[in-house]
Amino acid sequence: MFLSYAGTQISRYETQRTNRFRRELGIAEDRIVVGNLNFIYAPKYYLGQRVGLKCHEDVIDALAIVTSKRREVVGLVAGGAWGSAGWYEDKLRKRARAAGNGRILMPGRLTLGETSITFLVHPMLGQQQMEYVADVLEDVMAQATR
Repeated sequence: MFLSYAGTQISRYETQRTNRFRRELGIAEDRIVVGNLNFIYAPKYYLGQRVGLKCHEDVIDALAIVTSKRREVVGLVAGGAWGSAGWYEDKLRKRARAAGNGRILMPGRLTLGETSITFLVHPMLGQQQMEYVADVLEDVMAQATR
């Protein structure tokens, strides 16, 4: 058995950047946006899970490292809570505010037109991967600014 996600119709996405989303969030055009886009699933504590399914904690912690080292980077963790996980989304928002000093934004769910983001990172499982993700992001940022 395997899980297969539905495909994406790329033609439904905007091809021309308007920077409308950047303006709405107050992100300057010269800033590099790095982040993650997916639903927020709360941990199932009864199964022994300590973090949510998509490991947003690790993404936030990695973004905190990158944004502290790279002033031109703004972290973005987009997507809304799935089902009744609003309490968990609130918890993640507090973590992002504390870890990122206002440079890790959580705008909630995005419309189709808003999902054209500069760079997206799918979170890896396990907290030990956090620093690895931060190192990879730093390498990507270094390459992008050469």
